[in-house]
Amino acid sequence: MRHSIRILALFLALSGAGREEATAQSGGIALRQIVAASLEDAENIRQQAAAGAPFDVLAAERSLDAASAARGGYMGRIDPMDFRGEFRNAVAGLAAGEISAPVEAGGAFFLFQAVSDAEADWIDLDAAGAEALAAGRNAQAAAYFRDALALAETHAPDSPQQLRSLDSLAAAYRLLEQPTESEALFRRALPLLDALGASPLERSQVLVGLGQAVAAQGRHAEAERLYSDARRLRAEVLGPDHPEVAAVDLNLADLHAAAGRFVDAAALYDAAVVRLDAALGVNHPAVAAARGRRAALGERLVPALLDRFSAIVGLAEFKDAGYRDAVSDLERLLPLAPLTERSYVQMKDILLEAALGEETETVLRLGLEKFSDSRILRIYLADLLANTGRTADSLDVLREAAALPTPAGLDAATDRVQQGVIFQRIGDIQSALTDFDAAAAAYERALRIDPAAPDGRIKLGRAHFSNNRVGEALAEYERAARENPDDHEAHLNRAEVHLARGEWEPAAAAARQAIDRGTTDSRALYILGTALVRLDRIAEGRERLREFREAETAIRAIEHRNREVDATSLAAITALRAGDGAAAVDYLEEAIAEFPDAGRLYMNLAMVHSRLGQRTEAIETYERMLELGVGRRFLVHMNLAEEYAALGDSEASERHRAVYLETREDELIVYAPE
Repeated sequence: MRHSIRILALFLALSGAGREEATAQSGGIALRQIVAASLEDAENIRQQAAAGAPFDVLAAERSLDAASAARGGYMGRIDPMDFRGEFRNAVAGLAAGEISAPVEAGGAFFLFQAVSDAEADWIDLDAAGAEALAAGRNAQAAAYFRDALALAETHAPDSPQQLRSLDSLAAAYRLLEQPTESEALFRRALPLLDALGASPLERSQVLVGLGQAVAAQGRHAEAERLYSDARRLRAEVLGPDHPEVAAVDLNLADLHAAAGRFVDAAALYDAAVVRLDAALGVNHPAVAAARGRRAALGERLVPALLDRFSAIVGLAEFKDAGYRDAVSDLERLLPLAPLTERSYVQMKDILLEAALGEETETVLRLGLEKFSDSRILRIYLADLLANTGRTADSLDVLREAAALPTPAGLDAATDRVQQGVIFQRIGDIQSALTDFDAAAAAYERALRIDPAAPDGRIKLGRAHFSNNRVGEALAEYERAARENPDDHEAHLNRAEVHLARGEWEPAAAAARQAIDRGTTDSRALYILGTALVRLDRIAEGRERLREFREAETAIRAIEHRNREVDATSLAAITALRAGDGAAAVDYLEEAIAEFPDAGRLYMNLAMVHSRLGQRTEAIETYERMLELGVGRRFLVHMNLAEEYAALGDSEASERHRAVYLETREDELIVYAPE
């Protein structure tokens, strides 16, 4: 339905008329032409036209002159006086629609058809509109197409010209972002398609245009039906792998993306790219455009993915239907998002902080599907497996990491650090399995790879100490202390070995060094106190042991606090699920009175209020969290936005939503596409 805008070349050369002169004329006779290779071919074409075949269709299909054939044989208005004699005689007296006898010139045979002034004007307007549209002058194109449609409705109602004008003007309106006007024109075109017996491909084109107009108005379900019908028609005629079928799939994918159905959109984009690539080649502009739309999907879904992630963290305690839906969405969206390896590490940190071990494992494994050569993600996965009692599985993951080649682009220093960490972790697992010889071998290998590895010698010393190789352990601790005199762990472990060997003076000295260097491990106080008592410095020793007991009491108090927060949260959520919201509120408020800095209790209280429909109370609790500086700000602002939206305060909701988006970048994840 779209024609190229090219001027006749062969005929003008034969007639002696120049290109500029011919195209500038406003008078003369408007003509179409067909150029045939033989008289027999020309006569055959003329007979087909006499039998009712449209001359412009025959020209497009059979004319040897590609330039005019691209316009259905149309040549424009020509002054007969500029023709060679035989041409002038052939067109003299032709009425609109009449076809000349064949004329031989230059070894070719010409047929001419006279075109009425109204149709010629329509063709010129249509061509001008197409040219403006191709140049991006959409408003000007729409003006041309409106005039062309008016001519067609007046002089050729219910004609292919009217159908083309409806289609062209509708397309221009769509580009002008006037979807309502575009839709009205496409709907006018549909019955005309049936009346004219249009081809399935022409109907498909109108359905696609109508689908785009409808989609622009947010009526996605209706647009999807239209695209599906258009796709079926094209597939039936052209086959399922044709680029024109893939083009409809791209429109369907755009529709799914706009509706938030990102997984469906990605599948369609990917399939369309594969088919376009196979049919057109990887360097074809259509393939590049399709890849661009697929890449845009990744950018588009990241905010939705981060919203799901925020919901998971916020609902970690409740684990209700909303939580399960968010987890399911996260699992589906993560493989599609253009996140970096670091993004997966950041998500891991936040999920572990929320005690979501299973979800953390899911994220790490999805990260490894994307970054299959990642040592870092394997190290963190191994840590998680070890911490959940799966030491054998953890060891397998670490050995897999150790066997990986150096990732492309990784510098030698970072490579050494990563390998050193891997073998340290292997040593840790072997120690947990009480295979201290294997642990020592792993630690030694780590030190050979990266002599500066943090805690490397201390870990090796502990493996020796656990294996009753006290002298070797002390040697490693002494070396660690010499290499890093401010390492309080080295001094603390020295003190422990000296105490075990009954060397009270060195034990006390090493323990003091650990304390002076800022250790928070209460063992240092115990070793120092015990050594001093054994040195008969009873009062001083007892004072250190008293400090040890106080430190242990403080640790137990923190453990008690954490247990109470856990128990209260569980009791409140259980009561809420049982329908006793008042009891849930009481549990949490009593615990907050005892632990006024526990952000987790405030968050749970606000969520209980929200689920009870107590929006104002929920907002007050969230605001209190902001005042106290407890809890993650991005979650607090996210929930405040939802609460204000539920109260109908759109201004406050949008304000908190904006802060949520800002703080999410700082506290949740720094998104950087590959």
